[in-house]
Amino acid sequence: MRDEIDELIEEVIVDAYNEDEQLSAFAQALSEDGRFPFRGLVVGVEVDVMWVDFQGDERRGIVAICRRVGQPYSVSLIDVTPTGPPSLETRQLIDAYRRWSNASPLVSSEIAKTTWVYPRFAPALKLNTPLALTLRSEWNPVDEYWGEPGDPIDPLRQTIIAAGQRPCFEMEQVIPGVDEDD
Repeated sequence: MRDEIDELIEEVIVDAYNEDEQLSAFAQALSEDGRFPFRGLVVGVEVDVMWVDFQGDERRGIVAICRRVGQPYSVSLIDVTPTGPPSLETRQLIDAYRRWSNASPLVSSEIAKTTWVYPRFAPALKLNTPLALTLRSEWNPVDEYWGEPGDPIDPLRQTIIAAGQRPCFEMEQVIPGVDEDD
C-alpha cells in the first residue's frame, strides 16, 4: 500500500538511476525544499542542523552539517533526530530519506529515546549474502580511555558514557578482490 512518503521518494529519485545519483537527488531536494537551520539531537546531544550534503560516500549517505557550541560537526543524517519540530517539508523529506535508506521511521515520542540505527546503504562489495554479525560481549564505555585523569571530558563523550553498556559485535571480514568461493 503506497502512501505520500512513497510518492515523495519517487518524485525525488525520478531521474536518478543508481544509489549515488539517488543520494545526490535527496541532498538536492533537502537543500532546495528543506528549511535550515533546525534543532536536532545526535546521541542525545542538542545540535543545530545548518544544512545537508552528499559528499560522495554511499555508505555514510547524506551528512548533516551541525553546529554545537559554535563548533561544526559532520554526522550522518540518519543519526539526527529532529526536534522542535522542523518544517513540514523538511520532516517529510527526512522521513522519505529514512524510508529509502531502510532506517526506522522517526516517531515524535521517541525523541528522548535515541536508538542506535545502522541502516543498509550501498554495499562496498557485491555479495550474495549479507555479512554476519557475531555477538562477542558487552561494551561498557566506562571502561574506555577518554583522556588523561583529571582532564575534563567532552559533553558528547559524557553522553556516550551515560548511555551505558551495550552489545559488542564482530562483523564477518571480506577481503576485497578475493573470489567469494575461496
